[in-house]
Amino acid sequence: MVRKPPSLYIKRRVVSLVYWENPYCSGGVLAGLLGVLILTQYYSVLQMAAAFFTLVTGVNLIYVNAHKQGQRVFNGKPVDEVTNPHSQRFKATYIPRDRVVRTAQLAVDVVEAVVQQVIRLVLIEDSWRSAWAVAVAYLVWTLATYVSTKYLAVAFLLGAFSVPRIYSQNQELIDNQVAQCSAQGRAIVERYGSVASKKAKDLYGQAVNAVSKKKTA
Repeated sequence: MVRKPPSLYIKRRVVSLVYWENPYCSGGVLAGLLGVLILTQYYSVLQMAAAFFTLVTGVNLIYVNAHKQGQRVFNGKPVDEVTNPHSQRFKATYIPRDRVVRTAQLAVDVVEAVVQQVIRLVLIEDSWRSAWAVAVAYLVWTLATYVSTKYLAVAFLLGAFSVPRIYSQNQELIDNQVAQCSAQGRAIVERYGSVASKKAKDLYGQAVNAVSKKKTA
């Protein structure tokens, strides 16, 4: 069996999420990421972990003891026969070794794919892609000076989960508008470019004539 490159797996998963191929999955991921960003704005990770443990353990403490008392009162069981409702879960394996190995391999492959892409950008494998990367990095660098990183992350998430979907639903209209704007831009560049070129030639001619007159004088 031929193993697919991890970059293809990452691309397929990301495309599936941002194009909302599975609305429940995409909505859950977006809500989870936004929820984490919003919560970390007000609470530290340690506070959230402690709060989660407190709530889950507190609820289970009440539930387990109520269940045990119910067995004694309603079923008439003696104390030594009362069972914990989670007793079967104590025997379960929550971190299977094969799953850990697969997850670790996937994590290494993902990191390797990201590192390869970054190296290709830094070492200029494709000048156009590297130029775009530099422009985006400079934009983020500039915005991060004035805007909080968490706000930038929220804006990025909302854009990533909305722009591709909007484009796919209105692709023909957007492509037509982009083509028209590109044609107008090229026409403006050509028009003013020809004017600038003519002006430059005139100035060059004037400079040459002035130099020639000085030499003959």
